[in-house]
Amino acid sequence: MLDGLDAAERMYEALTLALDVPAPDPDLATGKLQVYLTATAVADAPLGTRAFWSDIDRASAFVRVPRGLSRGCTLDTAMAEGLSLAAARRSAPAMDDATREGMARTLAQLAAGCPDGQRLAEAQAFASHPEVSWMTGFAAADGPSGAVYNHASTGFFQWLDRHYGAAPGRLLRMVWAFAPTKTPADSLRWVNEPDAFDVLGESLKDVRFTGSKLEDVLVDYAVDRAFMGRGDPRFVDAEAPAPTIDWSIPWPEKARRLLSGRPIAQHGVSYVLVDHRGAPKGSRLRLEAEWEYEARIRWVCVKLDENFREKARISVGTPERATEAQMSLANLDDTAQILLVGVNLGDPKFPYDPDEIVAEPHAWLLSLQAE
Repeated sequence: MLDGLDAAERMYEALTLALDVPAPDPDLATGKLQVYLTATAVADAPLGTRAFWSDIDRASAFVRVPRGLSRGCTLDTAMAEGLSLAAARRSAPAMDDATREGMARTLAQLAAGCPDGQRLAEAQAFASHPEVSWMTGFAAADGPSGAVYNHASTGFFQWLDRHYGAAPGRLLRMVWAFAPTKTPADSLRWVNEPDAFDVLGESLKDVRFTGSKLEDVLVDYAVDRAFMGRGDPRFVDAEAPAPTIDWSIPWPEKARRLLSGRPIAQHGVSYVLVDHRGAPKGSRLRLEAEWEYEARIRWVCVKLDENFREKARISVGTPERATEAQMSLANLDDTAQILLVGVNLGDPKFPYDPDEIVAEPHAWLLSLQAE
């Protein structure tokens, strides 16, 4: 009990003072934030009371943390996660579960300052299935060993905060502040408009290059995931093991046609590795990709050195509603390997909405030949 109280006080101060996270609203009846050590499997923050007096959506929550956690990193991380979820209930109670949990876990990692075993196990499962959407994860009874896995969004929000936040956690707090929702008092469910991705879509315009959009940031994340856990000093992250490579082939002197081993869901990604070592000098690689209708798959070619370090990345031009793309990749003499990255950005007819049911995954066909 005393360990839990100590962890609650320290993580509350780390979140609200060091990271400037809005303090969770207390219980209206007691005027205190209630924290319980219970038999729950993971930390959470169930909804308490909606603040009908507020002009924008706002609510209180109570925190539940698994009892019996050992003092130190495990307990601190769980407590910080519960408190972060409670803070999200205050600032953005209409937010969808995947976004709320991903952001809260990112803030919890910053507050606690250390990884926990559960997060490491989930990161391993996530790396083994890059084709899965990081917003939905595995549905019940799917995925390895039938595990329910729905925290994959944490990896994305950690990456986003590191790359585009002016200070740790600031980008996530900005999303909460810039996405106030106003749900009618008689509504049976929260109205999550604008949602977090509406805010990110506006905030990250032109951040990559003039005219770039949020989808360009999502493609960058898909490419960067390939380097996590491989010793690249930019992406060393013990919590993000190297993802599974779908195909690894020698230099295609004769034409090769590769079918996606597993179809990719929206935000999911496939990796194809082509070995260029030993190829004739001046050789080029011809790439022709096709994919199913109602999906937009963006392809990126990444030139690698002998140590799997990135030398250059080239995006394959793809019209908005195309189902195919082609490119001839040249200037490969100092390139050891070529990584082809295909990321599914979803149905081009509909903008992404985290509250909508994500469409089924889609397959691709890749034709490769040396020139």
